[in-house]
Amino acid sequence: MLLRILYIDDDQDDHEIFEEALKEINPDAKVTYLLNARNILDHLKPPLPNIIFLDYNLPIINGIECLKQIRSKKEYDDIPIIFYSIYSDKVMHAHENGANSFIVKQVKMDKIKNSILTMLNRDWKDKESFRNFMIIRRDDQ
Repeated sequence: MLLRILYIDDDQDDHEIFEEALKEINPDAKVTYLLNARNILDHLKPPLPNIIFLDYNLPIINGIECLKQIRSKKEYDDIPIIFYSIYSDKVMHAHENGANSFIVKQVKMDKIKNSILTMLNRDWKDKESFRNFMIIRRDDQ
């Protein structure tokens, strides 16, 4: 199965780091990168992503507002949304608004790969796993 990922982050360097890590994890994955979440629902057309990685601090609308827009549409209920951000103080806010997990951005490439791989390896079709909110913190927190 082709893995389709939507990654929303306004930092181009973070796109490159994510892409580098993902190539080592799953070189066949197809990633769509967005620099902002404006008109996010226009980007969610079939084939839908299997998973969404979402930064908190975005221009135009922040990650929480983007999350709320996605979760407002029933057809996207089964898409796991993972916050991928440096803002560890937003964990509960993300959880309360429908995020499935929260990864605090890592510094070392092996930690970046492990945190992404953890999310990709979860059984998102299992309803209990889907509802079980997971937090991956940085080692220095």
